[in-house]
Amino acid sequence: SYLSTIKGYSESIARYMNLSGEERPLSEPLFFSHLSRHFDPSHALFIGNSLAIRAADYAFYPRTSIGPIFANRGCSGIDGNIATLAGITSGLEKPVMGVIGDQTFLHDLNSIPLIRELPITLVVINNQGGRIFEHLPVAKDSSNTKDYFVNQSPFPLDATGTLFDIPYSVAHTMADFGDILKNPKESGQIIELVVDPAHSLREHQKLFQEAQKNKKSRLAQSLSCYFT
Repeated sequence: SYLSTIKGYSESIARYMNLSGEERPLSEPLFFSHLSRHFDPSHALFIGNSLAIRAADYAFYPRTSIGPIFANRGCSGIDGNIATLAGITSGLEKPVMGVIGDQTFLHDLNSIPLIRELPITLVVINNQGGRIFEHLPVAKDSSNTKDYFVNQSPFPLDATGTLFDIPYSVAHTMADFGDILKNPKESGQIIELVVDPAHSLREHQKLFQEAQKNKKSRLAQSLSCYFT
């Protein structure tokens, strides 16, 4: 059945992520695999668009019930996600973790003051801009991808912490991330996850190969639409 196929693939991917270890360089799948095992079930989760929600679809398989999970497609995909996160948290009146990419973050900087007084942990996966396009057929022409699709910011993101007077931390490993969460904040905070885009691409490709081991499965076919 479709359900048993999904369970089989989730277990296969979970085994791969566990065997690979959490001390290797950060990637979006590694982060969501870690979150599957360590997410506080009393919190809610908001997942941003583009590469973040696709990585979650690959690697986020919590074994126990957790709070509600939200997403917002928006008009163009990555607009208004921080404002949406603030609205959800205000309505729920419970802590929420938001996970978005650096481009999504930059597209809604004016909403950061909204999360300052709310119980929000905003995780920003910084893979240096628009890297989802490196997973698509357009990436076969590397010059076009670099010139017209990758959009790396020339400015350090952590300056937003000072600008908006909100706690800002940077994590280079999952151990760093865990240490930051050991000191919870009563109000909003931002945690930047620094991801090497080349390593992230290889990690996604390995997970895609796991799905392709059974090309006849509907799950493998559905996953292929993300990065082909």
